[in-house]
Amino acid sequence: MVLSARRFPPLGPPEGMLLTMPHSETTMSEKPHGEKSDGDKALTQYEAEGRAVRANMEKLRALRLAKEAAEAAAAPPARAKTRKVAAKPAKKEAPAKLSDWLANQQKGGFRT
Repeated sequence: MVLSARRFPPLGPPEGMLLTMPHSETTMSEKPHGEKSDGDKALTQYEAEGRAVRANMEKLRALRLAKEAAEAAAAPPARAKTRKVAAKPAKKEAPAKLSDWLANQQKGGFRT
């Protein structure tokens, strides 16, 4: 049995085609020192949103705790729970003896 070699296409761009990245007119070193890049602006906005969410959570937590404290103070004191006494189970009859069972079987017409 002859196995044919399977050829996979080579990785990378096709022959004769060059991959070039478009260059921006200014590079990082040419930007003014005070100007922020898009990534820095997005990170600053992300951090500001996070701070706003955490501040809102703190405010809501304080409101919830105040409400729970007011409800606990206004609620009447809880009564002590009383345990119900369970009824005592009825005494079980003693198990029947084998001889009694055999006698009942013979009286009933069963042969054993």
